[in-house]
Parts: sequence; C-alpha cells; structure tokens
Amino acid sequence: MSRNKGTFNFAANFEVLNKAPLDARLVVDTKENLITPSVWQDVANNVWLYKGIVVSVVSDPSVENNGLYFLTDETQYTDYNYWVKINGAVPSDPSGTSWATFQLNNGSNGVILKDVSGNLEILTFDGSTYAGIKAGSISIQSIKIDTLNGALYAQDGSVYAVAGSQVLLGYNGNIIGNDTTSFFPIVHDLSTLHQSITVWDQNTNEVIYPDIIRGASTNYVSFSSPPPSGANYNLVIVGFPE
Repeated sequence: MSRNKGTFNFAANFEVLNKAPLDARLVVDTKENLITPSVWQDVANNVWLYKGIVVSVVSDPSVENNGLYFLTDETQYTDYNYWVKINGAVPSDPSGTSWATFQLNNGSNGVILKDVSGNLEILTFDGSTYAGIKAGSISIQSIKIDTLNGALYAQDGSVYAVAGSQVLLGYNGNIIGNDTTSFFPIVHDLSTLHQSITVWDQNTNEVIYPDIIRGASTNYVSFSSPPPSGANYNLVIVGFPE
C-alpha cells in the first residue's frame, strides 16, 4: 500500500476557531517533550504516534531546539535519534546574530561546535569547554593566538610575541650517548637567552631533565653519568630575539 486513503471523505475545508492545531499531537513545548512518554500517553497509557508524524517544538528555552521534527520509528519515540530535525531558517539570538549548533560524533565520543554571536565554542556533550575561539582569537589551555593581528599571548593577557615586532626562533637537534661523554655543547646560533629548552628520550618519548647552561649561541647539557651508547635524546629550543 502506497498510503492510507482514510475512512471518511470531506468535500470542504476546516476552519479551526482555536489557537491550536486540529491534531493536538502536532505541537509540543520543548524538545524533551518529544521523548517523554507521559506527553503522548492517553488515559489508557496508549501512544498513538506513527512513523512519519511531523511535530513542532515551539517554546524550548534553547532556541536551537525549536523547529520541526520527523519521527522515523514510532516504536523508538523515546530516543532522540529517531526524531530527525527538519532543517529550516537558522535561528538568532537576542542580538540578531544568526547561529546554529552542530554535533560531531565518533562512537560514544564527540564535540559540539556552537556559533553564538560570532563566537565559536568547542564543547563536550555535557557542555564543558574544551577550547574557545572567540572575538577573533583562539584560546587553547594557556596560549591565545589573536587571529586578527597574529599576536601570541599568555592566557593572563601578557604578551608572548606581537606580530610585526617579534618572531619565534627555533632549533631542533640531538644528543647521542657514547658511554663516555656527559657534557655536551649544543651550538644553536639563535643569538638569544630568551629561550625554552626541552629534552626527551627518543625511544620512550619521556621528557628528561639534565642540567643546562644557557648561552646566546651555545648551550651546555650535562648528565650526572654518561649516556650509554645508542641513547638518543631529542632537544628543541624555542626562543625570542633579544
């Protein structure tokens, strides 16, 4: 059967003199109402939803939840996954800025990308923030990169580097053990003492903390005992011009 042709025929239109649909099932207040059994049960606890019904959510406190929802399986109506939202106009917040919420799923994991008043937030499903991209800047942990002028800041607002006045300097090298040497000169030629130095074991990726004497162009790394032959340590220096 391609469709149910019904039992009764009417050769006229209805004019409903009430501010509600003729079929009361077609409008609910909130998105949560869609999956709440008591909203749909009659006095005998029967539910008369059907596959393909389209229901309007009209008063949800989260504006993005309002809209039309299509039910794909009436036996699974208590599961949001079976209520498919029909895309329409992008809602707006009180400022008039268009915004929308999108969800990326990876099994049981995922994030929500939410654009509100020009701000893009990356959130967990429970709403806690991973990182914020707001007001033309990207904030991740303790670093903020201003996407408008390229400046690099600490989270507290102090400047790491300002576009046009400072650049980042970098050096990537290795220390190779030989069972004999415990004092290694590192010639980096960055010409600055404003530097951060990281040393880690290439085999285990574990950061190690040898003694380091900084130099404008050469650093000296000292181990308490000579690294064995075959030991390989990566060394990275990041600095700013003086």
